[in-house]
Amino acid sequence: MLSIRTFTLLLATASAITLPKHDANTLVQDVANINKGVLDTTAAVNAFNGGDISTSVVEGTPVLAGVAETHDANRKGFVDALASNFLSESDSERVIHYVEDTVGYTILEGIKAIEAKKPQFIEAGFDPLIIASLELLLSDHDTFSAAVATKLYALNATLTGEAVAVVAKIHDAIQGGIDFYLL
Repeated sequence: MLSIRTFTLLLATASAITLPKHDANTLVQDVANINKGVLDTTAAVNAFNGGDISTSVVEGTPVLAGVAETHDANRKGFVDALASNFLSESDSERVIHYVEDTVGYTILEGIKAIEAKKPQFIEAGFDPLIIASLELLLSDHDTFSAAVATKLYALNATLTGEAVAVVAKIHDAIQGGIDFYLL
């Protein structure tokens, strides 16, 4: 049986442990990591030329690695957003504007690159992997965005509108890439 003294010591020790701080800085870093994954994936897509199966596998591996990098960053961001404190109006504005200035643009370029390489991906038999990758990233985006939305300052209609607009812009770009490959 624990004595009062031992229990008090354990309680004091446990309360001295500091949990990682999840705030706007964490979420901005998560978006930066997602953006890096998007940029790396786009570079790999641009470098993909297809060809025979061995060439396609070698050139396709960095594409899939970029998707995995983006997926991992999204999942970390999702967990961080769930553990985040509610954000102030200024911190919410910073997170939203950072998304607008990074992934809000780079995802459009990434999708354009994926669409431009459709003939090469089809020839190499990679089109099902591209569709599955885009579907995974769409789910990642939607769940991460939903988790972040629960932490944003909600009493500024203009700010809320900006958040909704950039989330929709990214969602629509990824969905457009999926639709492009399914046609």
